Amino acid sequence: MFAQKRSWLAFGGLLWMVAWPGAGLASDRLPPSAQAKSFVSTLGWDHQLAARCPAGVHAGVLALSGAPGSEAAAADLAEALQGESLGRIKGLELQVSVIKVGGPGQLEPAVARDGVNVLMLAPGVDPLLEEVGRVARLHRILVASGEPGHQGTAALVFIGQGGSSRIRVNLEAAESQGAVFDARLLRLADLSGARPSFEKPDAVRARRTAGRDPEYPRIAQAAGVEATVVVKVRIGPEGKVEEFSFLKGNEYFEDEISEAIRGWRFQPRVVDGRPVSTTTTFKFEFRRQ
Repeated sequence: MFAQKRSWLAFGGLLWMVAWPGAGLASDRLPPSAQAKSFVSTLGWDHQLAARCPAGVHAGVLALSGAPGSEAAAADLAEALQGESLGRIKGLELQVSVIKVGGPGQLEPAVARDGVNVLMLAPGVDPLLEEVGRVARLHRILVASGEPGHQGTAALVFIGQGGSSRIRVNLEAAESQGAVFDARLLRLADLSGARPSFEKPDAVRARRTAGRDPEYPRIAQAAGVEATVVVKVRIGPEGKVEEFSFLKGNEYFEDEISEAIRGWRFQPRVVDGRPVSTTTTFKFEFRRQ
């Protein structure tokens, strides 16, 4: 009975983290205590935590040095993390420190000096995000944040939404940072960064709800130019084109094709009850009549 109760409480904590009414604020940012509770709870669902942190979990809270708001927020987050954790996560001792970085090139030696293996981002560190991503990948440091704008770099983002606390998991970032999260967490979280699956062009075309096909550019017609152009397109879970690239291009046609693709919208592709990203390739034949 005792083991069963502990399991229920752990899962209940996760449910609180992702959907407890009243946890959020009017804005997307959660208070430090809610961010800390969410972060500590989520670390317990990382199957690689012990492997990545054999000597214990050292959480660094990153602040932009010289920015009073960022430094103050980092101090509040560090205090909340230490208080929520009770000093241990999954039997691993937890240490928390504030890392102040003033610019590029300073983060890597700072995390190496302090032995940081998980990193929480305070507000105001946006100028450091590129370096954070590089260092996290290189040293397998799990990155989390309470700022929605950090979700491209952070594997975990905790936000307030509609009076609730929500977690967003960037699967690509999590993998590159050495984390493997339990499937039960992923079913409850908002997912992004998943590697898109390939979908046949005809199936993608059938899901298109807005936009036009590219036309034969007048300049190409006047020059008597014909071409076959192949484009790789990535469509996000919301049905918007996230990026595209020319696998086989021609300068006479690329501007017209690009303009057309930017206007495309698609009905989301749903797999296992969730909208997912997809990639496909389109071939455009331009031949004079």
